[in-house]
Amino acid sequence: MAVRYKLAELSATNFRGIKEITVPLSSETPLYLIGSNNAGKSTVLDAIAFALKSGGFFSYDLDPFDFYHSKNGDAAKSFSVRVRLSAESEEELPAVQGVGNPVPVHFLSAKGKTSSSGKLSKHFNLLDRNGKAISLSRSTPLKGKLKAAYADHEYVDWRPNSARHDDIRSYLPEVMLIRPSDLKSSLYSWKTGPLNRLSKILAERMLNESWTLDYQGQQKRMPETIHSAYDFFNTAVSEFPFWTKEIRPMLEESLTGFLGSQGKIELAPRIQQIEDWIRQQLLLSFAADGTGASTPLERMGEGWQCMVRLAALEVLSKLPDQARDNVVLLLEEPETHLHPHLRRRLRKVLERLAAQGWTVIATTHAPEFINLTENQRIGKIRRSEDGVSLALTDPHEKPPGLKTQAKLDERDNGEIFFADKVILCEGPDDQFALQHILQILGADLDAGSVSLIQVGSRNNLPDYAALLQSLATPWCAVLDEDRLPDGSLKQGAAKTLTKLCDLKSQADLIEKWNIDLEHCLGIRPDGPMRKAIPSWQSEVIQPLKLSELQQKYPDYVTVGEAVAEWVTSPSGKQ
Repeated sequence: MAVRYKLAELSATNFRGIKEITVPLSSETPLYLIGSNNAGKSTVLDAIAFALKSGGFFSYDLDPFDFYHSKNGDAAKSFSVRVRLSAESEEELPAVQGVGNPVPVHFLSAKGKTSSSGKLSKHFNLLDRNGKAISLSRSTPLKGKLKAAYADHEYVDWRPNSARHDDIRSYLPEVMLIRPSDLKSSLYSWKTGPLNRLSKILAERMLNESWTLDYQGQQKRMPETIHSAYDFFNTAVSEFPFWTKEIRPMLEESLTGFLGSQGKIELAPRIQQIEDWIRQQLLLSFAADGTGASTPLERMGEGWQCMVRLAALEVLSKLPDQARDNVVLLLEEPETHLHPHLRRRLRKVLERLAAQGWTVIATTHAPEFINLTENQRIGKIRRSEDGVSLALTDPHEKPPGLKTQAKLDERDNGEIFFADKVILCEGPDDQFALQHILQILGADLDAGSVSLIQVGSRNNLPDYAALLQSLATPWCAVLDEDRLPDGSLKQGAAKTLTKLCDLKSQADLIEKWNIDLEHCLGIRPDGPMRKAIPSWQSEVIQPLKLSELQQKYPDYVTVGEAVAEWVTSPSGKQ
């Protein structure tokens, strides 16, 4: 049975800034990791590459800060990262065998240790279904007289060895770990990457498909002519007269003098394998015709480089045979150097690659990559005193639907995905009023990564709250009380409040304007100004000091103080 598996889950313990995290993986939808700048998003990408012994980690030298440090500075003595594999049956997992039956590989593991002397070491292992290191032996244990007779022989008897990644190297996925700082290297220097992969495909097809080249009026059969030319070049190098008649005789004469006997030397040119050579030449031949003159791509600016990467990925997404290959694409901030339109285009390319079987994981701060109506997952990583946590939302399991996405797009509220806390209010009048009072009270929203957004109407508040709940993002809803003269609430207001209360957690807050915002700001229903529009607030409310606001509009200040306290509390808890 053919080997066919998927990456199912990453687990990391005491790795860098992450004490513990588990991330479900998938090769069907892209996973976008969002969160604050120190949340640990890039660490997740590194952990995946490390466990797969790829992305530069096969030759990586450990650093003391690869080990988790507590807030008081104590360092962990070891760390562990592992990726769990899944398949429809165990026979489709990679397997290793020594003496005995084949053992399916369920986990790829990387560990780091600090010895008592402070020496750092790393170990890569293959693990069985129970998460235990797989041990293999190429021989059976000695018994009876033979065991006694060979007791002092060091290299005889049963010697178990741990199974390593190299034992299943041909079944490991190709890993592309692409960061903004490594843009050019990932395109032109590394043996992995989208442009390199395209060059490899070109070389393979060029050397394996039968085709005809019309060259100087002659029909050349391919790839036979390419192989003949390659053999011709190899022979020419070894038979070059300057070598055979001058350099080789002089070298042999010198060797004879050194050795005291007849020395002989041959030139056996070790030219690259033809496929590798063609791949390299194709890679170096890519050029851009941006201004009329073709320029090698590696000489172009970083904006061009990013578009080249996008173009290469888009082409790969259109090649159906790419679905047969196991590829892991790890992208750190793919939005770098791309304007919003190209970011949205790249989002669609990544979705196609994931649908074809690639594992696609990206960290991002760009709202253009998040769309609730498309085939993607969103993982929000939050850091707290207790460590890091992951809230994973899958729109196809719990779909907010087109309506929520339309509401986000209509009011350009995509930033709520990236906020640590979100204040929700009904309309622009409420937003303006809250922004002013919070500023007067010294609550710095941007410093705390707090978004203050207006959702258009009271009825939209529960949809936004539900979305934020799925991302484990604390929210504060500020709405009109909408109390009737008899003291009861308007029917719509009561319904909205009930929905919000059902969604509310300990970290969330619901605040109500006494009757409504206009009442709190002294606007009478029968007066000349019936709405607290921003221009009126600018003239009447903004010039007042806090003490004056407290005296004239106490209900307005009371709501502001409650929201400000929630904003500045460590976790939004009340």
